[in-house]
Amino acid sequence: MAASAFLTRLTILAASSFCLIRTEASAQSVAPQVPDTKPEMTETCPGLVASERPQILPAAFRPAALGPSEARITYVGHSTFLIESPKLVRIATDFNDYLRTPVLPDIVTMNHAHSTHFTDRPDPDIKFVLRGWRPDGKPANHDLAYSDVHVRSISTNIRDRDGGTERNGNSIFIFEVGSLCIAHLGHLHHTLTQQQLNDIGHVDVLLVPVDGGFTMDVEGMV
Repeated sequence: MAASAFLTRLTILAASSFCLIRTEASAQSVAPQVPDTKPEMTETCPGLVASERPQILPAAFRPAALGPSEARITYVGHSTFLIESPKLVRIATDFNDYLRTPVLPDIVTMNHAHSTHFTDRPDPDIKFVLRGWRPDGKPANHDLAYSDVHVRSISTNIRDRDGGTERNGNSIFIFEVGSLCIAHLGHLHHTLTQQQLNDIGHVDVLLVPVDGGFTMDVEGMV
């Protein structure tokens, strides 16, 4: 009986020592291997370090810095895009009360067709609010140079609520950012004249509204 009790204590001591050795070795090892754990080992040494699943660490997302000839475009929703310049001038197209950019823009552009394309209550901290229409019906004719961006506008017509035409109710905004020329057509309702095409000039990136109902369809845009 004495020998049997001694062997039992020795077995428990050996199992505890094994657990300690495995734990210290796992802490020092760079890539520990998961052992073939037997049922009795699981009961004697629960929670072996080598058998634990690795912790999941979420990766941090940071946008890459822009080169002097680059621009960043982020789709916000509907007709709103966030355009960022190398010097971090931020522009929001068709700024409205329903969709807002994650950061306060320096420049916002708007169009008059629907309330999802403009707001009468822009944040007072926005430096430049460019409305694509004028109350007197004349072309907006914006031409703004700020930091490393240049913004200009070309007026177009839109349909009014009665099915008629609102002269100069929409503006195509052209953004010169980095070495790129980016055009946002706003709420375009008709094909462009040759003079309007000439005024737009060369475009590298074209942001186009297409739905076949309130705006033009794909064939009309092409």
